[in-house]
Amino acid sequence: MPIKPETHRPRHAERSTYDKAYNRRRNRGGGANVERMRSGRRWKWLRAEKLKASPLCGLFKREGIDRPAAEVHHIQGAHSRPDLFYVMENLMALCVPCHRRIDARPT
Repeated sequence: MPIKPETHRPRHAERSTYDKAYNRRRNRGGGANVERMRSGRRWKWLRAEKLKASPLCGLFKREGIDRPAAEVHHIQGAHSRPDLFYVMENLMALCVPCHRRIDARPT
C-alpha cells in the first residue's frame, strides 16, 4: 500500500491542531477567565471606586481639559496580565471616545 504524502492529510486534522494551539494560547493568557472576572462583584466595586477617585478622563486631564470619565481601562491588558486585573494602579479612568480610540489601536 503506498504511503500518502504529508500534503494529503485531511483538513479536519489541520483544523484540530490549530484549535488546540489556539485554546492553549488563549488559556495561558487567562482569556476565558477575564470575561468571568469582568462580570463579577469585585470588578464592579473596583470600577466604581476608580471612577469615584478619578472622575475625569485621564487623557484629557493631561492636556488640561476637564472631561468626565465613564469607563475604566486596564493599562496593561487584562488578557495579557490577568494578575493585574484588580490592581488600582493598573487602571485608568477614561471618557468613552478615548477608551474606544485606545482599544482600536493595534497591539
